[in-house]
Parts: sequence; structure tokens; C-alpha cells
Amino acid sequence: MKVLKRLALILLVFSFIGFMIASRVDVKADESHDVKHPHLDFTSDPEITCNIDGWFFHHKRTTMYGNVIEDFWWREPRDPVFKIEAQAHGWGWAHITFSGNYDGNSFGDPNNSKDQKLGKWAGFVPLVFSLNNTVGTEEIGSFNRNPKVYPWDAKGSIKLVPWVWKWRVTGIIPGGEW
Repeated sequence: MKVLKRLALILLVFSFIGFMIASRVDVKADESHDVKHPHLDFTSDPEITCNIDGWFFHHKRTTMYGNVIEDFWWREPRDPVFKIEAQAHGWGWAHITFSGNYDGNSFGDPNNSKDQKLGKWAGFVPLVFSLNNTVGTEEIGSFNRNPKVYPWDAKGSIKLVPWVWKWRVTGIIPGGEW
């Protein structure tokens, strides 16, 4: 009989915890979203950038009688990093396509998306954390030290797909799925 009372008490406590989690909204005003309603929006537009766009690299080499006297860069060349990035608020998935060219070399994949999970949630309860997300991907090129202008172009898209919690009961255990 004591075992049944303990099991009933444990079931009651877990049911109460499940109810509190199910009816939960975040405490912060900017993160107060009900998990039953989809919510995933951009808080900034997607932007495509290159970390060295517009930079000039000057190389100085001085020789005398075939010997190198000076050899240095005024600004040390770095590999170009091409990014697509945006800010999003909510939970779900971001599907990112990103591709481009720099100086005749291509990068990325224009047909297949990279998927990024937005927010952190437990798989078996509607408990959501981290609603503010940085969404994006990057590709790294290699710097060519030949003197000339290096053109680049890129295109991409970010598609946001929100997730919604749907309750279901299996026997006496409440649960659900995203």
C-alpha cells in the first residue's frame, strides 16, 4: 500500500511539473512566447559580407645587388571570409543556401541548404531556451598575393521554419512532439 501511495505522489508531482512546463511562458518580456504558437522572425535582414572587401594590401620589397634589403607588407594579407548572416528571434530551423565566386574560384553550394537549429529545447517537453539567435554560415577562400584587384560576388537565402509543440498522451504519461 505504501508503494502505491508513493507512486501516486510521484505521478502527481510529475503531472504538476508537466502542467507547469506546458503552460509555461518565458519570464522576460522580449521572450514571452507560448510554445503552442509558432514564433520565428528575423530581427535583422540577412547580409552577405566579405571580411576584406575594399581593403588594399601593399607589399614592399627592396633589393640591392640581388640581395633583399626589405620585404614586408603594409597590411598583412588575410584569407577572405565570405558570410551570410542575420539575427532571428524564436525557435525552429533555418535553411541556408550560400554560394559565390572570388577571382574565378567558386565556393558554397547553390542547390543544397545547410540546416541550423534555432533555440534550444528538450525533445520530450515544451521547454525552450535561447530565443535570440545568430543565423548564418561562412566560406573561407585563400588569398592570392599577385598584385591586382580581386572581384567577388555571392548570393544566398535564409528560410526560417518555426516549430510548434503538439501534446499527446501515451497511457497515463503526458508527452508530445515538436
